[in-house]
Amino acid sequence: MSQQYYGGQAIIEGVLMRGASTFAVAVRTASGEIRLHHEPLKAWIYTSRLGKLPFVRGLGLLWEALGLGVRAIMWSADIAAQDMPLDDDDGDPDGESEDRETLRFQGPLAWGTVALSFAFGIGLFFLLPTNI
Repeated sequence: MSQQYYGGQAIIEGVLMRGASTFAVAVRTASGEIRLHHEPLKAWIYTSRLGKLPFVRGLGLLWEALGLGVRAIMWSADIAAQDMPLDDDDGDPDGESEDRETLRFQGPLAWGTVALSFAFGIGLFFLLPTNI
């Protein structure tokens, strides 16, 4: 019997689990419901000729894991944003100021937050210690 390799990561109110060919994300909503998402992984690093080089393969897999983790965290942030109460101070008579489906952590705001987080992490853990 062959050995199976699995890994995981904590996300907002949930967990990401990755296998050899697929990954799955489970997130708990405010109502207690568990939302699931799964899809197959693209295995370009295993099939390409560059994937045979140890350093390149490691960088490719690290980049893939980073991208997968960011996508999972952004999806769980979307779920959490849907559960947040909306402000009713704009005078909307029905109590809903905007459709719940429009509350998304996407686009420039999301990627700007990710870029700022990476810059802060690199500055804090790489640049600051070498300059002290």
